[in-house]
Amino acid sequence: MQMATVTQIFGFGGLIASWLIVLIGLPLQIYKNHKNKSCAGMSLPLFCIVFYSYICWTIYAWTKPDYVLAAAQTPGIIMAAILLVQAVRYGTATQNEKCPTCGK
Repeated sequence: MQMATVTQIFGFGGLIASWLIVLIGLPLQIYKNHKNKSCAGMSLPLFCIVFYSYICWTIYAWTKPDYVLAAAQTPGIIMAAILLVQAVRYGTATQNEKCPTCGK
């Protein structure tokens, strides 16, 4: 098998894995946050890093140009941005927790 073929196989495998995360995993989290009007249990620093990572990889892919990588990473920016907006709007777990004593 030629090296280009192996690279293409792993490239498209990465594309499919990335799309599964972006099209299934992140939308489920977005739906859960919207339904509960809460981002309890969501790590804001983690999603800031995820958003930054998607931005860096997308910029790299578009400047290279590597359209397979760009196609895999660009939708992630949108989903991660929605999650960050939800975190700001609904608050993170520490902001939504109630006092166990008084309930406030």
